[in-house]
Amino acid sequence: MGSVSNIALNMGLYDKLSYDSLRDFEPVGLAVSYSYTLMARKDLPFNSLKDVVAYAKANPG
Repeated sequence: MGSVSNIALNMGLYDKLSYDSLRDFEPVGLAVSYSYTLMARKDLPFNSLKDVVAYAKANPG
């Protein structure tokens, strides 16, 4: 059992894996469902995800 995000990301993070992420796994069911939360320091100038995207575009890097 593993997290989809870890299995997908490992392909780009590691040169050599003992498995092929695209061929060696098959989903068999959903064990849990959860939401992601985006958090930032209170002193940063965003109040929404739209603000974060605008800030990132205006301040690349």
